[in-house]
Amino acid sequence: MNPRLALALKLLEAGLVESAAIPVAQALERDPDDPRAHHLAGLIARRGGDGALALAAFTRGLAVAADDAPLRIERAGLLLDLGRAEEALADLAVALALAPDHQAVLSTQGRALIDLGRPGEALAPLRRARALAPDDVAPAHNLGRALLALDRPDEALPLLEAAVARAPGAIDPRADLAEALRRLDRPGDAAQLLRAVLADAPGRADLADALAGALLAAGAVDESVAVLRASLDKAPTHGAGWVNLAAALIETGALDEATAAADRALALDPDDADAKVNRAFARCLADDYEQGFADYAHRWRTAAFQRPYPPVTAPPWAGEPLGEGTLLVRGEQGLGDQIMAARFLPWLSKRPDRPRRIVFECHPCLHRLLAEGLEAGIDLLAMGRPPPPVAAWIGALDLARMAGVTAGVMPVDVPYLKARPPVPPLAPPLPPGGRGRLGLVWAGKTRPRDRSCPLEPLAGLCVDQGWTVHALQLGPRRADLAGLPAGLGVIDEGDRLGDMAATASVMAGLDLVVAVDTAVAHLAGALGLPCALLLLATPDWRWGQKASRTVWYPSLRLFRQPHPGDWDGAFDAVRRAFAQGWPLS
Repeated sequence: MNPRLALALKLLEAGLVESAAIPVAQALERDPDDPRAHHLAGLIARRGGDGALALAAFTRGLAVAADDAPLRIERAGLLLDLGRAEEALADLAVALALAPDHQAVLSTQGRALIDLGRPGEALAPLRRARALAPDDVAPAHNLGRALLALDRPDEALPLLEAAVARAPGAIDPRADLAEALRRLDRPGDAAQLLRAVLADAPGRADLADALAGALLAAGAVDESVAVLRASLDKAPTHGAGWVNLAAALIETGALDEATAAADRALALDPDDADAKVNRAFARCLADDYEQGFADYAHRWRTAAFQRPYPPVTAPPWAGEPLGEGTLLVRGEQGLGDQIMAARFLPWLSKRPDRPRRIVFECHPCLHRLLAEGLEAGIDLLAMGRPPPPVAAWIGALDLARMAGVTAGVMPVDVPYLKARPPVPPLAPPLPPGGRGRLGLVWAGKTRPRDRSCPLEPLAGLCVDQGWTVHALQLGPRRADLAGLPAGLGVIDEGDRLGDMAATASVMAGLDLVVAVDTAVAHLAGALGLPCALLLLATPDWRWGQKASRTVWYPSLRLFRQPHPGDWDGAFDAVRRAFAQGWPLS
């Protein structure tokens, strides 16, 4: 190597960036076409934070040495940092032809594919890179990133742990490990790791966002707000920070402040769909459905919706006549959302200008329930299946805005579902003087928030008030029944709940449901069955902040935590309602 370039490399490795530039400049004066000098000039400019100058240097080097694979790798990595992944991928294709088993090429190719939203394609080159260099950080880290992008955090976790073990001070592998922990319902561990990462990189607003998200998931709402406010004091033009602050403030119940934070994000980027969705949540919680629904329509542009819902090759529907065309009503989110939206299908099918054919996309476990219990004259499509050719589509919950729902007016019929009586009938026979049969659900999804409550005090309350209790719980928390005192006599109906039609049939034999915010509560409301709905202190947008009744389901009565985590307060309110004779026979 040219002695000047050898000196420059030593100086650069020692962190003396400005000193390293001098011998490189001297080498280029002697030979302006030396690709190694241009390579080093690019490395020096990149280390100094001048991406444009570094790119120019790498490009000049490749102009005289197009077959220099290491130089192409460097330029590809820089292009990725500059957000130009397609160009990086083109460089890497050339580099792969020159060095097909070069782990850095394969690893960088995988990184480029992840950045382009093609993580599935990234797996093969990253696995090959890791096989070639099992002790290198980059292949393990990038493979973990790809698996995270594919929502496979359990597989990503050991890879990211390995990357952090090999580079314990590296920022991004630790941040991605924290994200895997958060997705595996370990938000406390994620927050602990992110505190250390943010201390090492205090200027990284994205790390503050990640820490705030982990804290929010762990229930540390006030600390989440504090982290975001401190970060935004340093970086007030960081739009994502304002979006995240809006979400955190919603959890505190400060809806006006949440709306103002979303507005700050939209002042920076008027098309920010996440900001509009968070503002929608704040507005709907404040019973402003008109503006809230208008904002909520933008959810289809967020990454959270684009990942699970493939695009449809038809325009969105705004109510215009479709003639002989087919309308696709897109099912979305959870079973409860789809049950809630199903009320609009009969209304839609009765419109004078209704489309010739309406197809409702929904979870397969709803198909029998809707086919047997909903008078709508529609076709059903299982979520994930390719739709038929359609003229237009609309999100199922967007029908609420089209129908004119407000916080005080429900312009469609409720109840709107029917169920067959249970066969065989529910057992055992009711005791003399008993109040009736009560269905109980105490646990639901843990993400984005755990809505579950403790079983034993709730079951004991219901039994003490004279109810025969039938457990309608499915999933891991069904196992809680094994820990109940035998004397409570709670009857496990889990084996009868094959699909939602079967669940509805069991519920048709009940007098009351007591449930946390789950699909069973929505089903009770859709059937017109009295239901005590147990809510977090800051619930989902549709339940508002204070009311004990809801326009969505007249048969529901809402019992709220008085303070975050205070289920005892909600249970006491249920006990008082029972003592006052609710629900009436």
